[in-house]
Amino acid sequence: MRISDGWNLGYVLDWHVQKSEFLYHNELGKPIFETQRTEIGEAIFQLKYRQDQTKLDILAETMVANIQSVFKTASFICCSDSTFKASLVSACYRTRKARFDKNGSAFF
Repeated sequence: MRISDGWNLGYVLDWHVQKSEFLYHNELGKPIFETQRTEIGEAIFQLKYRQDQTKLDILAETMVANIQSVFKTASFICCSDSTFKASLVSACYRTRKARFDKNGSAFF
């Protein structure tokens, strides 16, 4: 999915949140929300904040498929989110659809 706000050229796998509604402040004053996420958004949330490694393969497969469909002549990509870059690089490698250099750039 192409995005334009603040980018010359940018793509995302999907929107992460469909709906988020404030519920209350907890005992520490932190706001609590009821959030409905997209499938990709939920997978990213579970991986990033709940360390659910089972989400890696679906995210990697989706990322590789989307990149190849948009950038048919691309020879490499660079992952920009260092929080789980190494995990996604590893999962993409397991799909055997991309190979990577030591910096996390993917070659197709």
